[in-house]
Amino acid sequence: MTFEPISLLLDWMELGALLAILFRLSSTFDLIANTQRELRRAIHQLGEHGDAAIRGWEKRCQKT
Repeated sequence: MTFEPISLLLDWMELGALLAILFRLSSTFDLIANTQRELRRAIHQLGEHGDAAIRGWEKRCQKT
């Protein structure tokens, strides 16, 4: 093999490695986005339950 085919082969291998890294990063960012979405949902649900608990406590305080 001469220098040129080896150089082209290495370029394609580098491109393949970069694409593999990008696909791996893509799945990592998807995982981060899903985690963030679930945390927001959980915080929102806790906020709703917390509001109901506060309203119940306020009603009990007003009765006394």
